[in-house]
Amino acid sequence: MRTRFAAFPRLEHNPDVLAQDITALLESRRLKNGMWSYGANGQAALEPTSFAYMALRSGIEYTGGLTPEPLLRRQRPDGSWPAFDGDVEPSWTTALAIGALTTYDDALPARSKAIARLLRNRGKEADWPWRWKFRWIEREAPIDPTRFGWPWMPETVSWVVPTSFSVLALKQWLACQSDVGAKARVKTGVSMLIDRCCTDGGWNAGNKTVFGSALPSHIEPTAVALLALQGESGSFTNRSLEWLARNATGQVSVMAQSWSVLSLFVYGLNVHNLKIALANRLRQTAEIQDNVSLALAILALRVGEVIHPFEAIA
Repeated sequence: MRTRFAAFPRLEHNPDVLAQDITALLESRRLKNGMWSYGANGQAALEPTSFAYMALRSGIEYTGGLTPEPLLRRQRPDGSWPAFDGDVEPSWTTALAIGALTTYDDALPARSKAIARLLRNRGKEADWPWRWKFRWIEREAPIDPTRFGWPWMPETVSWVVPTSFSVLALKQWLACQSDVGAKARVKTGVSMLIDRCCTDGGWNAGNKTVFGSALPSHIEPTAVALLALQGESGSFTNRSLEWLARNATGQVSVMAQSWSVLSLFVYGLNVHNLKIALANRLRQTAEIQDNVSLALAILALRVGEVIHPFEAIA
């Protein structure tokens, strides 16, 4: 299904209609199996499905009958979720699925099992042979291997985005549960994010330096890392917020604009102009096939009015 956003009202004139129209579009793209794909290929995937759940269930008025069964049926025996429907390997999307199931009371056992899986999963640099490798061989991209997080896929090293979502999932879990193991992993994950912070204040996908050259920061990993660092003290947070606020202005990507709004909002910054820019960008875009962008845009346009799925203070 293709929808022309140019026909939608301006956000200044009607703050809700645009989000309602995008919500209807996202709902219409739900597959017969109850999942969402990234785009038009029809392959069900956990990332767009998790974000769609968050967006559609964020409003208390939602009556679309979105049940947790499609997600629960795809949870692996070890508590994790695969990246795509039908895959056999666990993936980073486990943290997203945990967040998507937060609003379902009857999903607590599944979330508990998934949290246990998160606590067992860690980047390969946490293993002592890899620690030796990173300290004495991998001089091209120096990191502190004692500060580890979570990988995209098993048996690989830590990256900023999966670590950020995993820390966020654990912090939301700790808001209602007492879990010593989760607290310890949050501390380690936070230290990893601090260690990977780029010299300009934000975050790149993984390392901050490669072959002696400082890597530039990017919007999505910076916004997601800041969401994970809610409640943490330190001057680096203010510096990173300044970088994001400065670079969010002028972004043309719907995803980048949405993440900027969602992240800056939880730190109390005024995001009105960014929401206006996002709405106008949506109106100027002939079509958006990416369901992740649609879901994040819904949340960003309604931030402050609905449940913020990425808000958490441990």
